[in-house]
Amino acid sequence: MKRPMLLSLLVILLLVLCSCSVISPIEKAETTAAPGLSMEVYPAAASTTNVDDVIATLYFRYLDQPMLAAESRVITVDRDKSFELILIEELLAGPSASHVDLQKLFSDSVRVISASARNGVLYVTFNDALLDNDSIPSDWQSRSDWADEAPLLRKLALQSVVASITESMPYTGVQFFVSQSADSTTSTRLENTYFLTGQGGVSDPLLRNESLLLTPHNTAQCILQAWQQRDYKTLYLYTAMQSSDESRPIYDIYHNTVDACSTLSEYSVSSGSISQSGTHATLTLTMTTLREGLSTDTQAYPLQLQLENGVWKISYSALLELISR
Repeated sequence: MKRPMLLSLLVILLLVLCSCSVISPIEKAETTAAPGLSMEVYPAAASTTNVDDVIATLYFRYLDQPMLAAESRVITVDRDKSFELILIEELLAGPSASHVDLQKLFSDSVRVISASARNGVLYVTFNDALLDNDSIPSDWQSRSDWADEAPLLRKLALQSVVASITESMPYTGVQFFVSQSADSTTSTRLENTYFLTGQGGVSDPLLRNESLLLTPHNTAQCILQAWQQRDYKTLYLYTAMQSSDESRPIYDIYHNTVDACSTLSEYSVSSGSISQSGTHATLTLTMTTLREGLSTDTQAYPLQLQLENGVWKISYSALLELISR
């Protein structure tokens, strides 16, 4: 009698102990962390780590210049979504508020529908708002203020996509398509008529055009060309507002000061190098200047630029030293 009763008690005791040590999956999912203590998140709980923060470079138009300038931005990418698609969506949204000199190139109604890759080319489809929903007037060809601006605007818009994509990923080019239906199931390759250059047929993949990007070399070319042509309004745009030694004055004072200096006759400039900090660049300039009828040749002049809010510029003091030679 005693042995069976003892065995029954042992079995009951074991069952009680086991039931106290097991937590059901529902209880796991509903478990919350105690204040001030770290705890393991159970698989049943929602994950908050399925995203990546990526530093991307996006290109926008620099003021009214025929050039693209870069903005570096941290974008959040879901690991189950296309990085290319999200990058283009960020580009369409426009520059950050802090980059006041950068201009958005697409209207708010333009949407990217898909982005897929094949043989090193990215195939991007936009909605049909891309074709005519911008600021270009219908009579642009007969207007002096739009005859050059309209084709430039279209070129810069798509090149901003190409530059942004190829900056982050090793694509050889971008082929553009336009959706032809409301349900986005039919698309055709972008026609060359979009570019307003008089060329017909369908477009080929667009390649990265470095001549449109404000690299240190291209910025130096803009500065030197403006100086050579005595285009002081453009030169003013590429002169830094702030520097460690002297700030840029108001335009009237700037114009009078620069106009009294030498004239640039001929020049050539190297590709240059960027400092380890990434905030300064130095290029080698060879030039011939004219002042009061006298010609001066300068060899291997160190032309120094600084990065101001994402755009390479020359400081005012460095500009005065340069054009006073």
